[in-house]
Amino acid sequence: MHAKPHVTPKDGGQANTEQKEKKPKFEPYKGKKRKPGTGYLKQISKNCWQGRYTPTVNGKRTPMNVYAPTEEECEAKLAELIAKMKAETGKG
Repeated sequence: MHAKPHVTPKDGGQANTEQKEKKPKFEPYKGKKRKPGTGYLKQISKNCWQGRYTPTVNGKRTPMNVYAPTEEECEAKLAELIAKMKAETGKG
């Protein structure tokens, strides 16, 4: 009786290990720094977000705040505030 020769797969036997490993779910990275002139967002409690914009008017920095229950709403309110302030100061 002849013994069957051992045959290895062409990929070196890694096909089975790759199938067993699950790839992690992709989640985009959201950076912590924002571009200058776009304001600031912060979660101050479980259901309250603060948006802050500090324009320089006549050489003085004037902080302006908006509040909303969700990050998306706060982002929208902050964009409106920035547009309003830029229209008033003529920078934009």
